[in-house]
Amino acid sequence: MVDRYRAEWASAKDDIERNIVVRKTCIHLSGEFGEQMARYAMAPLGGQIETQARSFVGSDGRYTKTDLIVSGLRTPVILGHGGGMGAPVGGSLAFEVKCGKADYIYSQKDHMVFQAQGHKQANAQCTLCTRDIHDLSPEREKELRDTLSKAGSPLVGMLPRKNEIDQSCLDMIRQNQEGKPI
Repeated sequence: MVDRYRAEWASAKDDIERNIVVRKTCIHLSGEFGEQMARYAMAPLGGQIETQARSFVGSDGRYTKTDLIVSGLRTPVILGHGGGMGAPVGGSLAFEVKCGKADYIYSQKDHMVFQAQGHKQANAQCTLCTRDIHDLSPEREKELRDTLSKAGSPLVGMLPRKNEIDQSCLDMIRQNQEGKPI
C-alpha cells in the first residue's frame, strides 16, 4: 500500500491529484498503520498472532473480522479493570482497532458492538482506539465506553491521535525507499 501511494504521489500532476493521494492515505493507510502498531506492540506477549480472523455470529451466517488475536500468551496480561480484561498464561487476547477522530469513533458505536461478538472466544478483549476519543463530550465518551463494556470489548484509547498517525503515513509516502523526498 505504501509503495502504491508513493507511486501515485510521485506521478501526481498537480495539487488536486496530490490531495486525492493524501485523502486515500489518511483513510486507508492510517487504519492499517494503527492495526500494525497494535500488532507489533502485542506480538511479544504470545506465541501466535492472527489478523482479520473471521468469527461467525448468530445463526444467519453473518460474521465479523477481529483485527488482532494474540494467543498462547507467555505471561499473564491485564488490559485494565473489570471482567474480561485479564488473560492467563496460555490464554488469548482479542482486539478491534479503530483509528479515527472522535466523531468517527463515536459513529462506529453500533458496528463496534457487533464486532465485539467476535472477540468472545478470547480470555481478554478490548477495542483499541486513537486518543481522539477524549475529544468527545464527557457524556458521549462515557456512553460509548459503557456501551462497549456491556458488549464485552471495553474501549481503550491508547493509540496516538489520528492526526499524528496521518502525518506519519504521509511522511512515508512522500519519500522514496532511501528516505529522500519525492
